Amino acid sequence: MASSTAWPRALVGFCLLVMAAFPARAAAHPMGNFSISHYAGITVEVDHIELRYLIDMAEIPTFQAIQDAAIVAEPGHPSLGPFLAQQAKTLAAGLTLSVNTQRLPLECQSSTILFTPGAGG
Repeated sequence: MASSTAWPRALVGFCLLVMAAFPARAAAHPMGNFSISHYAGITVEVDHIELRYLIDMAEIPTFQAIQDAAIVAEPGHPSLGPFLAQQAKTLAAGLTLSVNTQRLPLECQSSTILFTPGAGG
């Protein structure tokens, strides 16, 4: 009769075998096709506070944003500046930075957009 750990070990072994057989699929983007990930990092200095806000959009929301905003997904294209400025204003409207209950104004110092290839190109 098989031991009580034989079934879980066999299942783990099978999963490892499947992952080894399909490495490209296992190395796919960690987010789903519709995901949008937000990151906010705060750096406090003596004379200023830096808030770095990043948005990582999967392929489908990126495509939708490109279509909705009528931008051209090429580095340096003139349509990107106004788009980034509007996005920064929208994000700033939804963020609050307070020190000792005093709300501090946020101003965009820089913005960047990257269009990296996705699974669909």
